[in-house]
Amino acid sequence: MNIPLKIPIKELLRAGCSGTYSQRHMQELYRIFYSIARRTIRNKMISGKLSFDFLGLSEADITHDCIVELFTLGKDNELIELCKDFNYQRISIEDEDDEMLIVQIRRLICTVVNDNLFRLYNEADPALGKILRNIKIATGNNLAFKLVMRFDEYFLEIVKGDKLPYCKTMDDDFLHNEVCEIMSTESEIPGILEKLSITLIQQDVYQRHVRLMTLALAIKKGYEHYNVHNIQESESVDAKFVTDDAARTIDMVCSKLKEEMKPRYVDKKVCAETFELYMKVIKKSLYSEFIDGTDGQISYFDHLIDCDTGITKQEYLKNHRVIVEYLGKISKKRVRERLKEIL
Repeated sequence: MNIPLKIPIKELLRAGCSGTYSQRHMQELYRIFYSIARRTIRNKMISGKLSFDFLGLSEADITHDCIVELFTLGKDNELIELCKDFNYQRISIEDEDDEMLIVQIRRLICTVVNDNLFRLYNEADPALGKILRNIKIATGNNLAFKLVMRFDEYFLEIVKGDKLPYCKTMDDDFLHNEVCEIMSTESEIPGILEKLSITLIQQDVYQRHVRLMTLALAIKKGYEHYNVHNIQESESVDAKFVTDDAARTIDMVCSKLKEEMKPRYVDKKVCAETFELYMKVIKKSLYSEFIDGTDGQISYFDHLIDCDTGITKQEYLKNHRVIVEYLGKISKKRVRERLKEIL
């Protein structure tokens, strides 16, 4: 997909990641992001993988809704999602040629579009949204499948064995029939995935992967066919799953961060007791934001006071703030990335 550029791509990305953009830069970035996203969404609609009527939105509305998060600003007015992606991929804007930068932007936008389409489907059909979420969680705990992106959409692909890449993808009707047969004896998603992996391995006509959205729709249809009435869990049970996922993620992130950063700080910048205090404050802050929903309204110093350390505000600002905020920034980023994968 060739998009004529009114401003060189390196100039646009440099301005977006540094926060030094002009209104013209932003307009051009929006035009490029919108064009790529709209083409992706239109292709899904033409191929029957997306229904505007089902979502109750126009093509333009869906496109805008999917890319708006890419224009979230950081503390220095930088496009924070763009910066995070380039940093995570370890891509230097100055060192890459224009073609590769466009490829990277397209990959980012396709990922963002797919993630937000799942959100829109969840809003339009909560039962389907829960099935999608539970498939993702089950895949994370299942050694048979992994979640991959192919041709601008998510697939579940077998982990071991020949993927049969030169065969065609299983057609929707065949997958629906296979899932329906599996669900005649299995209604739990982990069990469905386990039996589906066996089905894929035992055949050699189709590639050994399935479209995530098609699989979710097939499972939903199977629940309806077999009159399973508990597709939608109660709000309290669903909230408990989300809370448990967040708590496990926070504990894991803090444990790994502590192991990673302790050699860097203990006995070099702070004592072991102070470092333990920092990690306690950070964990309290993460629980507050991601589980209690305070959205950062409680400061690190407020959490420090809760630990009853006797440290004054002036002492905190002078001796502790820089390290705490740095560790907090890293931990929040890692928690968000992990939760985005599993929720």
